[in-house]
Order: sequence, then C-alpha cells, then structure tokens
Amino acid sequence: MSATEQIAQFALSPKLSALPSGLVKQAKGRILDTIGVTLAGSIEDCTRIAADVVYSRGSESACTVLGFPFALCATEAAFVNGVGAHALEYDDITSTAVTHTSACIVPACCRSPRSWDDQDRRFWRRSWWASRWQPV
Repeated sequence: MSATEQIAQFALSPKLSALPSGLVKQAKGRILDTIGVTLAGSIEDCTRIAADVVYSRGSESACTVLGFPFALCATEAAFVNGVGAHALEYDDITSTAVTHTSACIVPACCRSPRSWDDQDRRFWRRSWWASRWQPV
C-alpha cells in the first residue's frame, strides 16, 4: 500500500483510541481555542459585515453562526465562522507551514445536528467537549 493510500485509509476510519493521546489533547485544545477566537472575532466589523451580507440573502437556517442569534446554511455559516475565527488573527498557525488551518477546518466541521450523518454523531459523542458546546 502506498503512503497516500495509508493516509487516506487513516483519514477515512478515525478512531480516537488509535491516535496518540498527546495528539488528541492538542487537537481538542486547538478546537476549543478556535471556538474562543471565533466568538471573540464575532464582534469585529469584518465578521459583522460578512454575517449581515449572508443573512440578508435569506439562506436556510440550519447551522450555528457563533456570536449571532441566527443560523445559516452550512456553507454560509462556515464562511462567517471562518471570518470570525481569523478576524483577530489569534487563530493557530503551524510552525512548519505558517498556515491558519483551524480557521478553515473548525468552522467547516461545526454543522448542525440536523445535517450530521452517523460518522459525525459518533465523532461528536466521543469528543469530550461535545457536552460543553453544541451547535444550534
């Protein structure tokens, strides 16, 4: 099996118990950090403008928009949450690539339970912070 196939197989069948505990701890911390900076960034002008423009389009209300009293469709909620996550530029960066991966990945993963499939439900049930923060 090639390295690419091994990575794809690993990505398609995640089991928290199979991952190194340090990696899981770091990932959970980065997720919580991203939610925090998204909430902090939700009051910034750039996030408010993005939310106002998207909300005015009248998209379906299914997914959480952190810091706002309304919900949007998955792609639009991910966009506004991504703007909020990066608004203050406190989102994490990787030292090797200098990228802001959490601001892109976490908002896209925060979908409404109504749009979750079985794999989403299993992941969130296993996540220790699922009981502390639930999408709309």
